[in-house]
Amino acid sequence: MPITHCYCKNLAFREILAWARENEVLTAEEVARRLNCGKSCRLCLPYIAYCLATGVTEVPYPCPPLDSPG
Repeated sequence: MPITHCYCKNLAFREILAWARENEVLTAEEVARRLNCGKSCRLCLPYIAYCLATGVTEVPYPCPPLDSPG
């Protein structure tokens, strides 16, 4: 089952990605700081980082490492 959103804030990765691109935000830490996403349980931070790096908004569970091939 893919992970599709920050559960604590109920904010979809597709919304986060669109916002991040519009605001030129490149890191999950900056998303957390500015949207408060990933600040509660912090479990979505690797998924947000993956989403920002790849453009994938339905991230496999467990989150693949960013350095893994295709």
